Amino acid sequence: MLHYAYGAVKKSIEAYVTRAGGHVIEVPLPFPLNSNDEIVTEFKKALDKGKANGRRVRLAVIDHITSMPCVVIPVKELVKICREEGVDQGFVDAAHSIGKSPKGVELHHPVVSHEYGNGLAIESAWIGTRDYSPQLVVSVISIL
Repeated sequence: MLHYAYGAVKKSIEAYVTRAGGHVIEVPLPFPLNSNDEIVTEFKKALDKGKANGRRVRLAVIDHITSMPCVVIPVKELVKICREEGVDQGFVDAAHSIGKSPKGVELHHPVVSHEYGNGLAIESAWIGTRDYSPQLVVSVISIL
């Protein structure tokens, strides 16, 4: 996981991995960054550390565009490295990438539901699990 990863993502991954008995390895990135080569070099070092002593890397968490500081990460190159190095799974956090991706790169959120294929705004508008029960009982409570 990149040191620049979004805070909530870092905490979620740390909680899950710790409960599963694993270890999180953060990829330290210098600031300011001078090139993508620095990111790639540090990422490879972290993979080597994760694979030391016969261990394996089960999950690589990669931000596409970090939130703080704002850095565009070479995702395609890092994913390719993960495949070459035998990483079990990759998770790309692309929350900050929507609307900022180069032409021809298609991003889609992981939730597929009734409105799939109708565009991000429409697909995200329907919240099928919203609980309306608090609004339904308000009038009953005010009568009591």
